[in-house]
Amino acid sequence: YYIVPNLVNSVGIDAVKKKLNQARLKLGRITYEYNGRYLENTVLEQDPPYNMKLSMPLLINITLSTTNKEIYINE
Repeated sequence: YYIVPNLVNSVGIDAVKKKLNQARLKLGRITYEYNGRYLENTVLEQDPPYNMKLSMPLLINITLSTTNKEIYINE
């Protein structure tokens, strides 16, 4: 089985991909959300959640912080 790593508070796509590769998982949809309290590209949320056991490798979706007040979705 596969265990979803904790991606929340990771900064940058490279850090996220490294953690996912170590867990043998892949990055899914990236959503951007304005949040002035965090560094640009900090992971605010992930789905599925941290520590979930998966019977097969799923794509892990994340929400990243942005300092731009518009919300972007990259599918």
